[in-house]
Amino acid sequence: MTLWGQRDDLGEKPLERVGLVLAGGGARGAYEAGVLSTLLPALEARGQRPTVILGTSVGALNAAFAAANAHLPADEALRAGLERWESLEMDRVVRPILLQQAPKTALLYAGEVLGVPGARLRGLLDPSPLRETLAEWIDWKALHRNVRDGTVEAVGVVATAITTERSVVFVEGRGAKNLPRSFSVDYVPTRLEIDHARASAAIPALFPGVRIEKPARFRGWYYDGGTRLNTPIKPVLDFGVDRVIVVAATSIAQAKGAAEGPEPDFADGALELIQATLVDPLIADVRMLGKINLLVEDGAGKRAAAWRRSRGKAPYRRVPYIFVGPRERDALGRLADRVYEESFSGLRQLRSPDVSLLSRLVGGEGRPHGELLSYLFFEGEFAREAIALGQADAQAWLDGHGDDPWQVGPLE
Repeated sequence: MTLWGQRDDLGEKPLERVGLVLAGGGARGAYEAGVLSTLLPALEARGQRPTVILGTSVGALNAAFAAANAHLPADEALRAGLERWESLEMDRVVRPILLQQAPKTALLYAGEVLGVPGARLRGLLDPSPLRETLAEWIDWKALHRNVRDGTVEAVGVVATAITTERSVVFVEGRGAKNLPRSFSVDYVPTRLEIDHARASAAIPALFPGVRIEKPARFRGWYYDGGTRLNTPIKPVLDFGVDRVIVVAATSIAQAKGAAEGPEPDFADGALELIQATLVDPLIADVRMLGKINLLVEDGAGKRAAAWRRSRGKAPYRRVPYIFVGPRERDALGRLADRVYEESFSGLRQLRSPDVSLLSRLVGGEGRPHGELLSYLFFEGEFAREAIALGQADAQAWLDGHGDDPWQVGPLE
């Protein structure tokens, strides 16, 4: 049996604990699958596979799939993941929009505006097909078994509690006494099920909130974890891993060009909110990780560690990392625009009227249109292109780091 961690001679525990962080990004989860299909087999050859796996939103779905297949060789497990993404269709994620949801949504919205008793619009889209899709995609019994036998040390998904507005990491594989403590994050031991994953991916306004019943102490309604913690780097570090892999579906490349441009519209504003929520915290976290690594290696790091220990705080640690995200800004947006024009525009829109409708609803032209569409483009044509881009970006990271794929200092 091939295990996710390198083991000692007695086979009792991993010699080196590797963490995997999978960010949110809607349909861009196909990009993450492409990254993993190239990156993890290469790391497996080095005896380095993740044993702590955390994800947010679509990253939570990919994390659960990875944990459920952790007993398989990396290339075999990830090949199955790619097949699922490549066969994806919109109606496997949301109910038909044009024929079913649009009239119902319009009536509920009108009823709520007019004060009709019982009229409540819980979300613009109905993601009920996602439950069946996740039941088919993820072998939950295998996930529990892999955690139970130690193939996976811990797997967790991040959701946002609606009442407290706090990030909650639902974790299988550790009891309450062995979970970290945090001022800003609640770590909750539980047996992961479909509803935990659905809650992590419940995009506010688009999808209705998801109710979690277990554990009882955290019973309540939850939204997408990406609203507060889209890339859970800090939580995976809290688990004490020695190395960390971060896979993001958004680019941290800086924008280029002059500040002057056309007057912004709704799509520009929506994209700005996405950038502020998903990208800016990611840039700060990745830069901080590299800076702390340099600090620990420097003499000042020893003084900082002594200062933290004197105050009962855990000292900073050196944690080599791998970060893979789109190398070019707007790469996935441009890809979404191209796939739409080639496969869904003109008369071809009849094959999937919902994709055409979403394309119109996101609005905008050029960059804003493609970027927004790429988060909702749950179709195999887009998934295949996103997978290929993820594979190319992962290979570029490996090629750019020679014999050692792990980085210590800040990204350029």
